[in-house]
Amino acid sequence: MTGLGAIFLISLDTSILKHHGCMYLQSGHGKVNKMKFSRLIIIFSLSLSFLLIKPTQAQTTSFEQVSQLGRGVINNVDWNTNGDILAVASGLDGLWLYTSQFDDIIVSQVHQIEALFVQWSPIGDKLAVLTDKIEILNPVTFELIQTIQDQGKFEWSPDGTKLAVYISSDIQSIVHVWDLTTNELIGEIIGHSSSINSVKWSPDGSKVATASDDDTVKIWDSVTYQELNSFPTVLNAVAVAWSPDSTQVAANTGNSITIWDIDTGFMISIL
Repeated sequence: MTGLGAIFLISLDTSILKHHGCMYLQSGHGKVNKMKFSRLIIIFSLSLSFLLIKPTQAQTTSFEQVSQLGRGVINNVDWNTNGDILAVASGLDGLWLYTSQFDDIIVSQVHQIEALFVQWSPIGDKLAVLTDKIEILNPVTFELIQTIQDQGKFEWSPDGTKLAVYISSDIQSIVHVWDLTTNELIGEIIGHSSSINSVKWSPDGSKVATASDDDTVKIWDSVTYQELNSFPTVLNAVAVAWSPDSTQVAANTGNSITIWDIDTGFMISIL
């Protein structure tokens, strides 16, 4: 055994925190570093490949492997809104689309250069991919819709009209906000003293959350881009996520998940 990963399935609710189960995954490719949910399928992205697995029943902690694919280093994966097309950003040969019917996978290669990051638009009508720039594609015809001259991971706004591109270096850590209707840079989020690892718009579109190696999670106004709140974390904040009602934010700090109430600033729970 050369690698071991663990995935905890957790239900987050305002009053209930329930641990559903744990699955340990052995792999010769190393640790589990990414995952995506789509209906009953979970994607585990490994250092050199990814697995498609699904529960053996609707309510269970038992899983079966559907497929294992490898296209070089897998940088990230993202399901479309309907959960029937998987976009894969490969470090070896670019962007691939997989149409999955659980057991049948059709492969379509879109790019032949390294794809660093990919994400579907909120309604699934566009696909953005990061290479040496950000290209927004028609996922049906694969035609180029527009190009953003920026280089960093990104997050679509809930209405699909803006793109938050986060760039981190030894010199600066900044979020560029692009208006996709005009293809113009309309704002910047500045305030972290170290690398930004994750950016998420609130579901209602009114705020932006950022997680950073400076041991903070910050909340920003999505119109003025001014800082609204800053939550300290014990370790580097590597990922951030919102509750569906935009009232809570959760951050992964490596060994734990912390949840805060946005209005009061109170820490609700540590998992």
